[in-house]
Amino acid sequence: MEVSIKRACLVLGATALAVAPMVAVSASAATKPQIKNVSGTFTDKPYTATTPDSGSCGQNWAIDLYTRSFVVFPKASDGTTKVVEHFNNAKFITLGDGDTGSAESPGACDPDGNTDHMLRAGISGTFSGTFTIIVNPGFTYDPGNGCGSNEGASGAAVDDGCNDATWVEMAFPGATFNTDTNTTAYSLTYLASGAGLIGNTWTDSSAGDSGDIYSSIT
Repeated sequence: MEVSIKRACLVLGATALAVAPMVAVSASAATKPQIKNVSGTFTDKPYTATTPDSGSCGQNWAIDLYTRSFVVFPKASDGTTKVVEHFNNAKFITLGDGDTGSAESPGACDPDGNTDHMLRAGISGTFSGTFTIIVNPGFTYDPGNGCGSNEGASGAAVDDGCNDATWVEMAFPGATFNTDTNTTAYSLTYLASGAGLIGNTWTDSSAGDSGDIYSSIT
């Protein structure tokens, strides 16, 4: 029995020595640096804009002043590129009926009990939010080529003519906005302040609107 045990140990020892180099090779392969997925984003900003703002009834209920920035993500596996547009330092003032009276509130046509809400001119406030734009395959982001000027950190209250279509068509050469792009999501939240307000918050979102900005002064 002792001889058998010794012979068995010798056999096992020889086998262990035979496989040891293979184990060492495997360990060496495991420590090799791995190729990581591409990550990170590009940001192009800010561009100042002054635009009318349409409400749920399709009417222009306010004038907006803001800077927009665009965050560009790496291409997805299907070749599309996601762009998230941010609205920064954003302010608005309400139009009412274009003179001194009231007009339909921004949420007047939302299906949540806002019917007949009115909002007078001259109410001011702030807003923030994002648009998500998907650029179709076949177009590549050209860094720094969006729109014609960069306002830097000044937050200048001067409209430089940049809008969604202008930026996309310059930043993605060859692409046509709303033909080669899709706006898949948006959400903007407005907060108003002023005398006579009953509601002072409205969210305009692709996931569903909520609240309203309206006044008791008609």
